Amino acid sequence: MNMFCLLYKFEVKPDLEQEFRDGWHTMTQRLRDANGSLGARLHKADDGSWISYAQWPDREKWMQGESVISHFLSTTNWKECLAGEIKLLMELEATDDLLVFDSAKFNSDRGYRHLDI
Repeated sequence: MNMFCLLYKFEVKPDLEQEFRDGWHTMTQRLRDANGSLGARLHKADDGSWISYAQWPDREKWMQGESVISHFLSTTNWKECLAGEIKLLMELEATDDLLVFDSAKFNSDRGYRHLDI
């Protein structure tokens, strides 16, 4: 079975970008710890929106993780950072993977935050 990946899009209120990023880190960590997520990356797009690429071992694990997301959204004020709904852009099945990435070095060289795995 191949890795299951998702692309999410977020429209974030400009004055709440740091709070959005903090909440995204917390939610991603909870999904890794509780539901076996393989982690995620957060990107800022040219148009000012935010894109998250999330990886899961399979679709079933992701579906189980949806309850963690719902709980997080209902028990925190993180959704206040958003200027609209969270959009699931694509569900993807990885077929080939040639990505080689030393995220610890990349993050420390550029001042990015990294979730230790």
